[in-house]
Amino acid sequence: MKGNNISGRIFISIDQILKKNYLVSINLKKNETMNIYKSTKNTFFLILVKYVPYTLYSIMLLSLIQEYITSEGANNRLIISIVILSIMFVLLIAFVEKTLKINYRIEGSILHIDSGFTKREIQISNIQSLMHSNYMGYGRKPGLDIKGLKIMYESGRMMYITPERSEEFIIKLKSVNQKIIIQ
Repeated sequence: MKGNNISGRIFISIDQILKKNYLVSINLKKNETMNIYKSTKNTFFLILVKYVPYTLYSIMLLSLIQEYITSEGANNRLIISIVILSIMFVLLIAFVEKTLKINYRIEGSILHIDSGFTKREIQISNIQSLMHSNYMGYGRKPGLDIKGLKIMYESGRMMYITPERSEEFIIKLKSVNQKIIIQ
């Protein structure tokens, strides 16, 4: 008899009891408080990083396709150029979308920062202070806006984040670590 995976419950099969190998299946979404905050995004930054390159690649691709259609006979160089540019365009979209996806997650006593291709964790107990700030080029910046929060942690390290619902975010951090100084 094999164990079934029942969300939110602990289920132990007869075979597992005999082997003393217990399977524990817990649905974390129901049993654990988890808070996710997306990064706010500056409109100018989005236009500059996302829409301008998309528009330029689209114009280049369409002009190559138009040149291929209007040219007499099959031109292998145009076909190769269209294919290469199409692949680069798809890769650009994947890279930009992944890079622009930034989430801050408070899970227990850890602040998880998922910033594109990098993931960081900060023990909330190590956070010393939070300050509303405009980004001026200090510390690490896993955020997409100029208005956000400057986090001081681990004796002098700084990180600049831009969570949506920043007041709620601060309250959640303070509920875990009451020693955080709000400036």
